[in-house]
Amino acid sequence: MPRCETAGILGAVAGVMGTMQATEVLKELLGLGDSLSGRLTLYDALAAETRIVRLKRDPECPTCGSARPRCKP
Repeated sequence: MPRCETAGILGAVAGVMGTMQATEVLKELLGLGDSLSGRLTLYDALAAETRIVRLKRDPECPTCGSARPRCKP
């Protein structure tokens, strides 16, 4: 299977992914629907399938872990 650098990408797939990302941003900003926070969306354009995988938090992660620094009031 050739790499994207060699074979290029299917433009329509890039458009679909961009639209999905924009939708998720709007959902977060407007507080609508279910958030995909903590989940990874996998899209297989050739099979027309989408999977969502849950991700575990890393307790040592400075952004999402339990050891993250708290904002001071």
